[in-house]
Formats: sequence, structure tokens, C-alpha cells
Amino acid sequence: MELAIETALTSFKSWRKTSFKARAEVLNQVADLMHEDEEALAQLRTLEMGKPFKEARGEVQKSVGGARHYAEHGAAYLATKTLESDASVSYVQHLPLGPVLGILPWHAPF
Repeated sequence: MELAIETALTSFKSWRKTSFKARAEVLNQVADLMHEDEEALAQLRTLEMGKPFKEARGEVQKSVGGARHYAEHGAAYLATKTLESDASVSYVQHLPLGPVLGILPWHAPF
């Protein structure tokens, strides 16, 4: 557990400095790999979860689409936004938090 946390923290320190363009390239590469291996990934999902193959394939396809969506729109979603207000300057800024533990249900999408 300590090694996993240490690795996550080390990765975060470099990833947070990675440009949105470079992050988008990684997401698109992930999407390409999942798309290329869609059949095998869906079969694995069926084996692991007992999920019908058609649904498992849909989960893989949805994940491919999600990766491509965030590759295309992530920079805009996280861009700093200036807000109208009576203050001298008001804005929304999205700053990286660091590693976050997420506990998901066993049947979470691929």
C-alpha cells in the first residue's frame, strides 16, 4: 500500500506539469489501444463479470469515447474562468489535488 501511495505521489508531481496537449495525446493513445483490443477486453469483462458480451463491448466502446471526449475537451473544462462581480477580480481556477482514492462498485463500467 505504501509503495502504491508513493508511486502515485511521484507520478502526480510530474503529471501536474504535463501540458493539456500532451495529456490529450496520452488519452488518445489509450483510446486507440482499447479500440484495437476491443474484442479481447470485452471477452475479459464477460469472463470477470459474467456480463453479456454485447454489454461488455458497449462498456469498452463507452470508455474509448470517454477518453477521446476528455482528450478533446479537457483543457476547456479545466481552463481558468473570469467571472463578473463587484470585486476587483473574480475567477474560477481548477488546481490539481493529487492522488485520490476512489472505491467503486465491482460492477463499475470498464
